[in-house]
Amino acid sequence: MELIKCDTTHINSVTSLYHRTIKYLEANINYPKWSPAHPSDQSISDAVMSGEQYVCCENGRVIGAVVLSENPD
Repeated sequence: MELIKCDTTHINSVTSLYHRTIKYLEANINYPKWSPAHPSDQSISDAVMSGEQYVCCENGRVIGAVVLSENPD
């Protein structure tokens, strides 16, 4: 398992991971109150382009994601 900074080749995988997570949260306890509006596809792309989006990969598959930013939003 490794944590890497995303590049544009990861955008679809990260977006898919977040969409699956949102569906799970909506069907269960959605404590962080995520919705399709947050994190949005645009905010994911922006985080990748700004160098703030990281992914955890295992065997080439994205299994986790995090934004490391000084912006509290």
